[in-house]
Amino acid sequence: VQCLPFDDGSFDAVVANHMLYCAQDRHAAIAEIRRVLRRSGHLYASTNGKAHMRELDDLVRRFDPQYRLDSGSAVFGLENGREQLLEHFAAVDLHRYDDALVVTDAMALVEWAQSWAPGTFPVETLPDFYAHMEREGGKGAIRVGKDSGLFVATSQD
Repeated sequence: VQCLPFDDGSFDAVVANHMLYCAQDRHAAIAEIRRVLRRSGHLYASTNGKAHMRELDDLVRRFDPQYRLDSGSAVFGLENGREQLLEHFAAVDLHRYDDALVVTDAMALVEWAQSWAPGTFPVETLPDFYAHMEREGGKGAIRVGKDSGLFVATSQD
């Protein structure tokens, strides 16, 4: 995204779906997106906020206090993305998405945690981890808030 192979002003819109927090140089990435947009173009950039899936993060940290969910929000999130985009765009609006998951399966919780931090839980700890998730999360359904949203950045007023 920091070096797009397109001419200036090539697009009416660019979609950055949960990925700007992965860019090594976000300033360069956002500048490059702005470069390939037409004067009246829009960037649609989705991302997470600090509270994204906090309930699951808390649940896992009760098993292993060292565990930390990295939703990317510290780098480019709902709380700080607008300022980063305003360096390159004339206007930026944020549309928050009110959503949640309801999880009833402890194994799904284990698999989720492993997908966020592969290798965090060594194979020999998985039975204990599963038992923890069954005990803590298996008390019925657990509601997990999804703190996410969409920035709509306009290249010209």
